[in-house]
Amino acid sequence: MASPSNINTSSPTEKYQCPTEFNVLDFVPKLLSQRDYKKWKKLMEDFIKKRGLIGFIDGTPKEEIDNQDYYKAWKRSDNLVQGWILATLTQDIRLDMLGSETARKLWMKLEEMFDLTSWQYDEEEENRITRYLPLHKAVVKGDWDEATRIIQQDPPAVRAAITQLSFTALHVAIKTEGRTHFVRMLLEEMTPHDVQLLVDVEGSTALHWAAEFQSNQRALQTAIMEEVEEETLSVLPVAASLVWL
Repeated sequence: MASPSNINTSSPTEKYQCPTEFNVLDFVPKLLSQRDYKKWKKLMEDFIKKRGLIGFIDGTPKEEIDNQDYYKAWKRSDNLVQGWILATLTQDIRLDMLGSETARKLWMKLEEMFDLTSWQYDEEEENRITRYLPLHKAVVKGDWDEATRIIQQDPPAVRAAITQLSFTALHVAIKTEGRTHFVRMLLEEMTPHDVQLLVDVEGSTALHWAAEFQSNQRALQTAIMEEVEEETLSVLPVAASLVWL
């Protein structure tokens, strides 16, 4: 027989707390750039720890939760921590964090992007991100006139990595809801060869992103069928699969 100390008598909401009465921005400033990351990380860790939820970001192994009520409570707490983190990010950084499944994965993604002990963030990289920030903002806002102006003045911009994770304008357009027109217009500015070469830091092409972000699948597959040569499709498995969706 299990001893009383080994019996979990906590209710789901007791075990996985969800303290929503706090405004995280009263305790943690916005993360604006790599220069702010070290201070931001310390303050955010302290904020989360004092709310009893540090296990959602510190690498504590996620326990198996068979009970649906407990899982819902766990997920609610995890979503709360994600919400706290996202609330302190600027729009440009937050866009790069889309798709993180858990608070831990979101935390690690930020660390990969900003922690100097994880990778060398050099001046050239920072200058490139700053240079293409107007294009990044134009894509997020859906301002094609502004994007066209930038690309006409700087043609390589249409193929350039414009975020710390090496997302191009096409990556960002695919990830941003309601940018199907942008996807098509950007593809018209590129050759089939360009599309093959656009990869992020994880080696994912814009076509891989199209397979994940379904709201733009149809626009991209149509553009591919119209503009990308048949032999190009044969070397792009994801593109080929999109044609048959």
